[in-house]
Amino acid sequence: MKIDQILVGAYFVLGILFGYVSNYFNKTLSNLTLALLVPIIIFAVTQPILLIFIKQKKKTWVISNSLVTFIFVWLMVWILLHNI
Repeated sequence: MKIDQILVGAYFVLGILFGYVSNYFNKTLSNLTLALLVPIIIFAVTQPILLIFIKQKKKTWVISNSLVTFIFVWLMVWILLHNI
C-alpha cells in the first residue's frame, strides 16, 4: 500500500474511535469540553509519531491530509451517534 492510503486509513479509524469516545463523554458525563478536547489532544499526540514514520513527504502535507480526514470522520461519527 502507498503511504497516502495508510495515512488516510489510520486517521479514518482514529476518527471513528474518537467519534464514539466524544459521544460517550458528551452523553454519559455531560462534559462537552472533554468531548471536544480529547480528540484534539490525541491528534496532536499522534502527529509527531506519524512524522517519524513518514519521511518522504513534507510535514505540512502530512498534517493537512491527516487533519482533514480525522476531523471529518470524527464529526460525522459524533453527529450520527448524537442523533441516534
